[in-house]
Amino acid sequence: MKTRRERIQELLEESLGDGLTAEDIKHRLDEDNLTEREIIEEIKEINKGNEVQIEYCVPECADCDFNSFNKVNPSKCPNCRSRRIKPPKFRI
Repeated sequence: MKTRRERIQELLEESLGDGLTAEDIKHRLDEDNLTEREIIEEIKEINKGNEVQIEYCVPECADCDFNSFNKVNPSKCPNCRSRRIKPPKFRI
């Protein structure tokens, strides 16, 4: 049986460079009790101890296209204060 980290890595490899959001990964893993924050932490751990590096595609504001966020999962845009933030994507 594969570990959660191995399954996350496998899902990202299968996405063929398009990338997956933490929510996409959560739904594909079928683990209802898993939070997006836990997925992001798992991805950080995969990057620490693995030969494969997972790239982080920054979140972007849907209203003004601002993309220089300081947080992985921001709640609002510091530029226009919109809460319509496209979630970050992860890819190998």
